[in-house]
Amino acid sequence: MVYPTFSYRHAGSQLPSPSPAALTCLLYLRRSFPRTLPQAEALDRAYQIDTVINLNVPFEVIKQRLTARWIHPASGRVYNIEFNPPKTVGIDDLTGEPLIQREDDKPETVIKRLKAYEDQTKPQNSITGRTD
Repeated sequence: MVYPTFSYRHAGSQLPSPSPAALTCLLYLRRSFPRTLPQAEALDRAYQIDTVINLNVPFEVIKQRLTARWIHPASGRVYNIEFNPPKTVGIDDLTGEPLIQREDDKPETVIKRLKAYEDQTKPQNSITGRTD
């Protein structure tokens, strides 16, 4: 199994010690944000960002996990053929109805989305210090 790697960047050489002031600061945890250079520049103007955490998950792992996802449309139940497979391939465990793969979980769509994400995030990586 492949696990994501973590990159931790901080403006100083040490983590700040917890203090009342540090505990009252605003903390933002945003998935895939900022994604574009204008978003990163706007965020940089609006807030003093001193820490960036980058979860470096290889695109192949993301593709593998997303394309293994199947759903039961009526209930919204989600199956993953690797981590949570249905008892019978392609069939919902509770109703016996067929499962479907959403359009955005199909391999060709996932590849296109990951490529677009990579193209959009390259320019803003210089602001966040990401080098991989």
